[in-house]
Amino acid sequence: MKGANTPELRFITPPGKKLTVTDEKGYFVTTAHGPDLFQDAQRAIRYMINYLASEYNMTREQAYCLCGATVDLKISEIVDAPNWIVSAYLPLSIFKGSKPAAKSASRSKSTKPLPKRAIIKRRK
Repeated sequence: MKGANTPELRFITPPGKKLTVTDEKGYFVTTAHGPDLFQDAQRAIRYMINYLASEYNMTREQAYCLCGATVDLKISEIVDAPNWIVSAYLPLSIFKGSKPAAKSASRSKSTKPLPKRAIIKRRK
């Protein structure tokens, strides 16, 4: 997302360092900070919805449903009141393939729709 306006910190965790038992390929994480943990959680989810909609060619409604089913919210920092941080963790193992297709400048100017990449593996 070169040149994108990113309002808060985002990061990807490396594979191999498991955070949960379902972790296989790391996580994509969005964050939000401020004095209200509830509003921070809402913003972290909104940022994740924006990411999913832009990088995986989902509708906002699809991204919202996916967040409700797979994203874990964590309080990442509360020691620097009133600047608390909430993080939204999306497990990358739910997607077929490792990463979303990078958007190049020439591709973003194209009128062709992006291919659907959000193929979710079924859990057993």
